Amino acid sequence: MLVGGFAAAGLPIALSGAARPKPRVASAAPLPRGATAEADLVELFLAERLPVDEVRRKVAVGLPEGMRLVMLEDEWIGAPSLASRVAAVVYRVDVWAGGPAPAPGSASPTVRVVEWDEETGRGTLAVRFERDASGRLGRPDEAVSSLTADLRIVSVARISVELAGE
Repeated sequence: MLVGGFAAAGLPIALSGAARPKPRVASAAPLPRGATAEADLVELFLAERLPVDEVRRKVAVGLPEGMRLVMLEDEWIGAPSLASRVAAVVYRVDVWAGGPAPAPGSASPTVRVVEWDEETGRGTLAVRFERDASGRLGRPDEAVSSLTADLRIVSVARISVELAGE
């Protein structure tokens, strides 16, 4: 979806050198199945150098409805990939338990109850993952299933991507 918007905006998107070339556009961190992103970082490689202001204007025109450009940075060609710089991700997870909220002591360090409606047994959790030694970030469904309460995930949205050193 984003690639089409970038192409429609007239950006000269670089292609991979594979037998079946693909546009060089990459998300900083893949989304879990069924999750949405309220905030995301995308790496876009251009086939020719353009001034940042020109790219900003073109991207603003080509983004799909409901998306907006927050920030744009020009990186040098030898910079580490965006994906390699991801230090942590945060998700908002709406859950239903049909009962009380998970006890504060039952949550792992990455999960906290943001709000809970005792009457409906619904609530919102904030789930934060830091990259572990193996480079893995973790999945919201794993964090939720580790809680002692029996919770059903209603929706998952990534709300931030944090880069190392920022």
